Amino acid sequence: MPQLITNNFRTFVASTFIDSLNDTANTALYCFIGKPSNWSNENSPPSIVNTFFNQTDTFSEILALKKITRADAKLCVPRYDWNATESYSQYNDKNPNLYSSRFYVLTYPENQVYLCLDNNKGGQSVNKPTGASVNVIETADGYRWKYLYTLSDSDLLRFLTSSYMPVNIDENISSTAKVGSIESFEIVNGGINHNNNISSLTVTGDGAGFAGSLVINVSNVITGVNITNSGTGYKFAAANVSGPGSNAIIRPIISPINGHGKNVLDDLGAYYVMLNTRLDFAEGAGDFPIVNEYRRIGVIKNPIDSTTNALANAVTLDAAYTMIANIVTGSFLLDETIVGQNSKSNAFVVSANANVVSGNVVIRYILPNTSMLGNVTFAINERVTGSNSSAVARVLSVSSPEYVPYSGKILYVENRNKITRSIEQAENIHIVIEF
Repeated sequence: MPQLITNNFRTFVASTFIDSLNDTANTALYCFIGKPSNWSNENSPPSIVNTFFNQTDTFSEILALKKITRADAKLCVPRYDWNATESYSQYNDKNPNLYSSRFYVLTYPENQVYLCLDNNKGGQSVNKPTGASVNVIETADGYRWKYLYTLSDSDLLRFLTSSYMPVNIDENISSTAKVGSIESFEIVNGGINHNNNISSLTVTGDGAGFAGSLVINVSNVITGVNITNSGTGYKFAAANVSGPGSNAIIRPIISPINGHGKNVLDDLGAYYVMLNTRLDFAEGAGDFPIVNEYRRIGVIKNPIDSTTNALANAVTLDAAYTMIANIVTGSFLLDETIVGQNSKSNAFVVSANANVVSGNVVIRYILPNTSMLGNVTFAINERVTGSNSSAVARVLSVSSPEYVPYSGKILYVENRNKITRSIEQAENIHIVIEF
């Protein structure tokens, strides 16, 4: 049975996802970093296979989490910058691939977004659209544009990337949208033997008010329509050419039901969500390590706080175990495995900071499920040995992560080339999810 998940459904789901962040009593969304261990090929992160095993593997190498708030999320669309001499697609109510075409532009430095209503038969866009008029903007190159909105300073700082741009709603544009207007025509067949002085155009349909005239070239072929009034209230319309000439087939292109700009999310196909998370140095009292690397980012919904055993609410959460041990000999290294002499437990070292005064070392570690050799619980007073450094220490205490490991649901995972953190470094992480 033929069926279709509409683009309206996709924008609805994307909007609902963002709105869920307002329900802080039932929804906690966190961005995580992980995978300090090397890829088999560091220059080519592996693709991700959606299996239960890989979900578990991802959980096992999480280093830290940071909460995502409503202010950190925004609907977005692919970014298309306006450039002189380029050609842009125009809005067409019968184009099934509309959202994958360049039918809108972002101008610089104004940072304004315009919808292309007419591209002058695929000609080059020489004149940049300007202004925020509620009326259609016509440029000297024959293009017709509809202003939609302007990006804010916050948009530019947090949600504008080289590939995506945020979507805003301009209430002035939304409130003045013309319901069912006809802003352009598709010339299916320009016909023959038409006459500029005699041939005329009439539009019939369920709307009213349209007025326009034919554009006929020197070969007596119809090439376009000059629109003087786009009318209103059309849900269907037909164009009729009268006078000399024959074979002309032209079709009115009708706006979305409620008009261009009434719902810019549907106009542009805003079924992408951008999440922006900033990692500031060793924030969270060191929850985010500054002496190691990460190769994986992702999003978890509803992790559990290990202290309260309730839905996590802290800004940051440490996902590593912490061992305090008394140094016997040597210095532990990053990314090595430590092994317990009696328990035979093993773990991956994320950081190892020695205290010269006390002679103790604080070892933060994770338990990657792909490298576990036996037990995962180190015994108090047993000796642990570094597999690469051969350093030895006696275990004094072990603390669990600040969140319950493997709790929550992983919604998104992305493998990346390694990112090395340092005390002077902050990172802006942009995650774009397509619904």
